[in-house]
Amino acid sequence: MGAPATLGPQAGASRGPTAPPPRLTPTRGTPASLGPQVGASGDPAASLQPREPRPGSGPRLVPLEAQPPHHHASLQPGEPQPVSGPRLVPPGTLPPHSNQGSPGQARAPDWCLWRPSRPTTISLTRTKGAPASLCPRLVPLETLPTHPNLGSPGQARAQVGASGGPATPPPRLTGTKGSLARLWLQIPVCTSTKVPAASQIVSGQALSSTSILVKWTEEPSAEYYFLEVHSQATRETFNLTTTNHSAVVANLQSSSNYDCYVYTANQAGNGSRSKVRTITTLTEPPTQVTVTQTGRGMAKVIWEPVEDVLLYRIAIRDMDEPNSPTLYNVTDTKLDVQGILPCSTYLISVSSFNKFLLPSEPTDFTYTTNKLTPVSSVSVDYTCTTNSAMVHWSAVFGAESYEAYAMGDNGTELMCTSQGTSCQISGLHCGQSYEVHVTPISESCKHMLNTTWTTFQTVPCPPKNLELLRDCSSEVIVFSWEHTNNTNHYMAKAVDSQGVVQECLTEDNSCYFTHTVCGRHYFFTVYSVTGQCRSEISSTVDIRTTPCIPQNVQTSASCGSDVLLSKWDLAEGALRYTVQAYGNRGNDSHYTCSSMSNSCAIEGVPCGEFLTIYITAFDDECASPRTLGPVAETVPCTPQNVSAVKECGADAITMTWSNVFAIFYVATVKDSNGVLHSCQTMDLSCKIEGLMCSTNYTAYVIASNFLCNSADSEMVAIETAACPPDHVTASLDCAANEALVSWRGQPGMNSYTATIVDEKQGLLSCSSTNTSCRVPNLKCGRLYTVTVCHHDGMCPSMPSEAIFMESASILHKSLHQMFFSHGPEQQTDNFLVGPK
Repeated sequence: MGAPATLGPQAGASRGPTAPPPRLTPTRGTPASLGPQVGASGDPAASLQPREPRPGSGPRLVPLEAQPPHHHASLQPGEPQPVSGPRLVPPGTLPPHSNQGSPGQARAPDWCLWRPSRPTTISLTRTKGAPASLCPRLVPLETLPTHPNLGSPGQARAQVGASGGPATPPPRLTGTKGSLARLWLQIPVCTSTKVPAASQIVSGQALSSTSILVKWTEEPSAEYYFLEVHSQATRETFNLTTTNHSAVVANLQSSSNYDCYVYTANQAGNGSRSKVRTITTLTEPPTQVTVTQTGRGMAKVIWEPVEDVLLYRIAIRDMDEPNSPTLYNVTDTKLDVQGILPCSTYLISVSSFNKFLLPSEPTDFTYTTNKLTPVSSVSVDYTCTTNSAMVHWSAVFGAESYEAYAMGDNGTELMCTSQGTSCQISGLHCGQSYEVHVTPISESCKHMLNTTWTTFQTVPCPPKNLELLRDCSSEVIVFSWEHTNNTNHYMAKAVDSQGVVQECLTEDNSCYFTHTVCGRHYFFTVYSVTGQCRSEISSTVDIRTTPCIPQNVQTSASCGSDVLLSKWDLAEGALRYTVQAYGNRGNDSHYTCSSMSNSCAIEGVPCGEFLTIYITAFDDECASPRTLGPVAETVPCTPQNVSAVKECGADAITMTWSNVFAIFYVATVKDSNGVLHSCQTMDLSCKIEGLMCSTNYTAYVIASNFLCNSADSEMVAIETAACPPDHVTASLDCAANEALVSWRGQPGMNSYTATIVDEKQGLLSCSSTNTSCRVPNLKCGRLYTVTVCHHDGMCPSMPSEAIFMESASILHKSLHQMFFSHGPEQQTDNFLVGPK
């Protein structure tokens, strides 16, 4: 969570993770603290718990600008910007808190903390021990009529007091269906939180002899952390409250052991204390470092000894090559160094090793060697045609080369080098007064500035106060500027974003540039001309012409949402675009979106819309003509008024629905095993065939426009026609000229009908409420087809599986065999009856 917070070891009472807050008594010189203390911004995450400070070398707060940004810190209205780190607030200035009593005394959490985020809404967290029944909750608007404390939607009933007292006046409700009702009387929501789990210190290291860095694990349920640092030597305790999971403790004692602990905390209380991590500060560095030149290329480094230190580290860095230091480890308090170059600057750092051979922070000393004398005279010859100057100077004994620097009024610096006594400086700027210095160089010495200097003036600058004027409906751009002194004429130039150049030569202070192109970015410059000299080119001003018209506009609807997505080719010169969509529902069908890219999404477009699309390109000042795009269509609406009717005596269901202006529809039924049957149509009804008899189906319809399908309609339950009778048998009695048809009945049937059809389509039938009936008027020697169906009082069933019956002695395709005898006085024929 960001960089570590920084803590100077503020003395204060150490605090453990007890559930009920302890009694706190202020120590002398410090304010009493309770829980996370309030800092300058009111943020408990940037606070300290003070204790009695040590005078002089006591703890310090690191300035706020040295700390990482804190995401909880915020200024209250009227509060000045803090200029240092977190500060302690006296208890008398702390705002009243529902969990805090008088200064120095804290109450155990026992109620709900009200934390309003807006004037009309409030969120509330129930602290540990708060009964949930005492905290009302927000109720969705659609459930308001059944809520015990609320009336009809838009009007709340009087709310009864928690102890059964008089009811409060009913507040007004605002809100929409599906959202939480918002009351003028704020209604809180209670949530319960748990004490966070413990965090553990993962690393601790000494940064210097007076500071340490502590890092610990991050606990997601913790809102902030308490860091306690205990000195083993002085028994002092230092506290820090932070939302980070690392901290720097500064201004400690050198070579000292410190025990570190971390507590997690949230509104429910403190977590358990972490395991201890002991950190030892480094040994203090040496003091009074001095360097003395002892010979050519030699120097002696001397420092004061540090108590109990047996080994020192010396780092010597050439400031021209600071990343390649030379290191020495010595047991003495002095060091002779060789290889010191003249005209060089060295940074010499001396550190102390502790008993673990860890070096302390260094004590730095800057050592410089210079030997060359400055030049005695400098002169300049300036030429305006080349914007250059020839610099001359006197020779210096021992110098191998020279560098000449010209410093302008605007801070720019130009340079030339030479091994002689002159060089030319080019690229001089107009209207500048240059100050020229010459530096002699020997053995890579570059740091000796000349104490003798001279100045010169350059040619006047180009015109200033450049202005552009453009009409969005015109192709003309007017470029103007302010006159300059001693100028014969001006040369203005325009270059567009495609590199096309237009020039204008004038004695006036303006030019008209015509025939510009849409969507181009034009850049204008001008310079002044006097005799054989001309000024430098002016600064650049730019302007855009009216954006070009976007091309290839395509708009499509998202099948799974209410989003309409438009895409187009980027138009030259356009910085942003606006898409307008007009639907087929009048004033309620106007939608708009804006984008800086080549696409734009309009949300909230209802289903079944046919939209006219317009697009306009904009820059910062102008708009392109509005362009008409192709018509767009949203996802079809879900079919309504869906109904399903079973087909009597068939294996089919007929479904109907109301028109939602879709191209075609798909009706589907699904049985309990998930088997689907469907039909497609462009009409408003459809018959689904091939279904199982006496089976419950769930039916629904979707609409489609070949690009998107609507959501499934409401589900309709339907049962198919009853299954036909089974185990049908038939016997032919030629003597009686009739057939006996029998079957297995089903409960709940009102009647049965047996039908017999011969080869000539002659039809005979009989009906019965039992499981058999006789069909008269039959003839022998015919092949009959026998079926049976039943009727439940509303709908006949499908016919049974057909069986064949003939007067011959064998009937084929049987499922059952039956033998019939007509009587002793008649000729007996045997018949086999079975299904087709």
